[in-house]
Amino acid sequence: MLLYSGPEKDDEVSTDFVSLELMEGTPVFKVNLGSKPEEFASKSTVKLNEPNTITLIRNKYSKHKSYV
Repeated sequence: MLLYSGPEKDDEVSTDFVSLELMEGTPVFKVNLGSKPEEFASKSTVKLNEPNTITLIRNKYSKHKSYV
């Protein structure tokens, strides 16, 4: 887990969250803003032990709306 913003474990009221994690070297962005969780995986992997930049783009006009 690289980034997480959302409720703590014992908060049953809110399910909204955003997270960014690495899964086998691939950046994966997960988000739930009230309806259902969605997951967006990058098409490329990061190089370990080297500086990397991860950019998340949200396009409200796109069918998929977000990508990493």
